[in-house]
Amino acid sequence: MKKLLLSLMVFATLASCGKDNKVASAAAPAPATSTSPITTTVAGAAELATKIDNFHNQFGTQPVSYYGNPSTIGALLNSGLPMSFKYTKQTTSTSSGSNNSNCKTYISVLTLCSYGTVSSSASPLTVSKTVVGLSVNVTDKINELKGYINNASPLVAIQTVGSISRIVTRDNKVYFIDTNFPIQAQPTMVQDSTGIEYLIGTTF
Repeated sequence: MKKLLLSLMVFATLASCGKDNKVASAAAPAPATSTSPITTTVAGAAELATKIDNFHNQFGTQPVSYYGNPSTIGALLNSGLPMSFKYTKQTTSTSSGSNNSNCKTYISVLTLCSYGTVSSSASPLTVSKTVVGLSVNVTDKINELKGYINNASPLVAIQTVGSISRIVTRDNKVYFIDTNFPIQAQPTMVQDSTGIEYLIGTTF
């Protein structure tokens, strides 16, 4: 269970950045500081909050190759490379196509399909939202994620398996945070009464 959904969540599409193949000139994310203290004693809260506070070292660890050079998705984003994260929305808690070889179980809770379909039908995945990495205010994102931690149900520990942490909040929402991806892409999945929205692709 150490690498539950890496193949589900990364469809890295590398685009040319010009004749010299240099990273497009863009401002790297500014240093971020948190203004939200952790106020809950739910098991796992402090550990996850520490990872969030140290996001430069803890997030974006997914290995990638950029023009043949090994890197990580976080290092590329922090260098100022334009990067977008795409999400899709399912209206049911599990996929009826779970026998498909491209469907994986996510922290023993949900079954999601990685390519082309979200069920046994041939319907393509529809992008529900796109997040532009460099446009995300990292301080606001840190405080947002800590807000989910502080709102965690006192009856459910924050569970971490490999790179993925699961937070169940008092309002019955479930947030998944995956440190393979940059903090700007978090949460990588949200489940509520309307369905599940989750990260399906990263484009450079």
